[in-house]
Amino acid sequence: MSENMSKRVQTRRPDGTHRVVITGVGAVTPAGVGVDALWSTLMERGCCIGPIERFDTTDYEVHIGAEVRDFDGVEHGLSKKEARRFERFVQYAIVAADEALAQSAAGELGRAIKAKYPVQRMVYNHVGPVIGNHTGAGVIALFFVGKHK
Repeated sequence: MSENMSKRVQTRRPDGTHRVVITGVGAVTPAGVGVDALWSTLMERGCCIGPIERFDTTDYEVHIGAEVRDFDGVEHGLSKKEARRFERFVQYAIVAADEALAQSAAGELGRAIKAKYPVQRMVYNHVGPVIGNHTGAGVIALFFVGKHK
């Protein structure tokens, strides 16, 4: 066992759970790009289901679905080369992760976390993304801080 592994800080609570702080959230969903688009659609009880337009559904029984419409990765920070090479769901993940990362470093929560846990003290292998995806339909990304020294 390496020296770093043996000096791990115990973050498990007595009830078996771990402490985690979510510092940023990003989303690319059928409601639109960004958490604000998703949240406003949810609050308005909006429906994102409609006719499938990305491919011909004539030979299928189902003709409706929830697609991410009007998405252009280049408009959201990807290079033309990346947009051409990456599958759509990968582009969604990158854009959502960028939003989550930007939130984690900005705003009141980000400033509070940085004040309490200076960057020099962060254990970088305890900071990371949680990305959820369902068959490329949309992506929600969270950045979290798991523990500190």
